[in-house]
Amino acid sequence: MIVSVVWTLPRPAGACIFPQNAVCYIMAFFAPVSRNILTLNKTRGRFLAGPGNGGFHTMSNVKKTRFLALSAVIAGLYAALTFAAAALNLAYGPIQFRFSEALTVLPAFTPAAVPGLALGCFLANLGSPLGPVDWVFGTAATLLAALGSWALAHVKYKNIPILAPLPPVLANALVVGLEISCLADSFAWSNFSWAAFASGALSVGLGELVVCYLLGVPLMLLLERSGLSKQLLA
Repeated sequence: MIVSVVWTLPRPAGACIFPQNAVCYIMAFFAPVSRNILTLNKTRGRFLAGPGNGGFHTMSNVKKTRFLALSAVIAGLYAALTFAAAALNLAYGPIQFRFSEALTVLPAFTPAAVPGLALGCFLANLGSPLGPVDWVFGTAATLLAALGSWALAHVKYKNIPILAPLPPVLANALVVGLEISCLADSFAWSNFSWAAFASGALSVGLGELVVCYLLGVPLMLLLERSGLSKQLLA
């Protein structure tokens, strides 16, 4: 059986402007990808396992397909939500309130979110006015954050991974703060100053803190209390 998911965003006929244009391209990309990965032949591969499950393990075709499909969906969601924030001038620069950062708690529920978030951030940052430097630093920050949330998944209070929102706050504050501190007319390590780093880290970190805790924590509660954490993300 072939299963495919098509996600469309409402927009006026003939109108597809940034960030909607970027979302259109992302969804057009993920539609055939989802069809391909959901019709894989029987294969076996090594994937990231959850904490306490041996780190890496061999997956059957069904698990491999599910891992790839979930990663692709998370990547698409992250990119689309970032472009929505970009429409409000909240996605790039020293002051950021990316709605998509609420998804950075997902590695605490599924290891598929680690590559999914990294890919989603890379795709989202293709629209950054900072250019390639943001592709590198932003994606690196998201990957480190995702790995941190995944590693802390076992620290729970009332079955909620309470520390999952913390790595995204720290990783983005430090990595993106470093990026901003090296920017002037262009990126250069010689532009770095501790004052600029402190200012950038503080502004990015505060924005991340607000999103991860005001949106990320309710998302974790919803996933756990609705049972979706076990049914969809286990």
